[in-house]
Amino acid sequence: MYNIYQFFTSLVDIRPSLLRDSKMVESGYGSSVSSFYSKTGFPTMALRLKPHAYPTGGEIISIMESKTYYVPPFRSHIPTGALSIESLGHKKTRAIARQMRSNGEDWRWLPVREVYYLIRGRRFSSTLVCLVHGSFFETVNCEQVVRKALGRVLADYDDQEKQRFTPAALDSLARMLSQEIFSNRLRKIANTTVDFKLSIRAEVAHEVNILSPAYYPEIKDDTINLVIPYRSKDDFRVAWRYLKTALGEEWKMGKKRIIQHPFNGKFFILSFALKDRPHRWKKPQS
Repeated sequence: MYNIYQFFTSLVDIRPSLLRDSKMVESGYGSSVSSFYSKTGFPTMALRLKPHAYPTGGEIISIMESKTYYVPPFRSHIPTGALSIESLGHKKTRAIARQMRSNGEDWRWLPVREVYYLIRGRRFSSTLVCLVHGSFFETVNCEQVVRKALGRVLADYDDQEKQRFTPAALDSLARMLSQEIFSNRLRKIANTTVDFKLSIRAEVAHEVNILSPAYYPEIKDDTINLVIPYRSKDDFRVAWRYLKTALGEEWKMGKKRIIQHPFNGKFFILSFALKDRPHRWKKPQS
């Protein structure tokens, strides 16, 4: 298994199990699927990489659980569609490098990787699962988010305080803070009783809560959904072909829709019912 299309197919194959109470992160994924796996922190896993194939695979996935139909907060990072592994900081990068090396890979083979979020929400007796490309939650990059947030903070202070920060100074501060957020580094503070780590809790706006039936009625209860960007017909033909190949006969059973994101253009949604999964036909052994 080497790419996100095959990973989604594996979820479709086991989709009735996603209705159970056990946490998705506890399922675990062997080294045949992932080159890196961690039950805590971000990211949860990195898919195996096949450098000389296309698609190459190697996507980063974060597994998230919600007891409601609201996407849970993003902790220790701001959601993104692509990520440099090195931006995760020295400690995390070393941990990823060590585990990937033991699985016969090197993170430097693909230093910048696409990011997906595997999110499961529950409401009453219903379950909703979405494998979402990170760009769905990323209108601007992390540095721009921090820059805008600093501007909102300064708005609460008087003009004299605001004048202390030039636009260039705010840009530099935003750049440093965005790097600090992703690195999640613990700083030792001399002659104090505490250490310091800049943590963040990012929550999605209502308009981009992919689990919300009010904003996304196309996504139904008790379904599993792949949500990927639809940039153009020519660009999407490639993803369409790989999905059809990975899913085989099940491709015909999936419901296909294109939706308009409030900020980020169009997205393609492929949906399958979680319940009453038909068995794939297998050729009998002679």
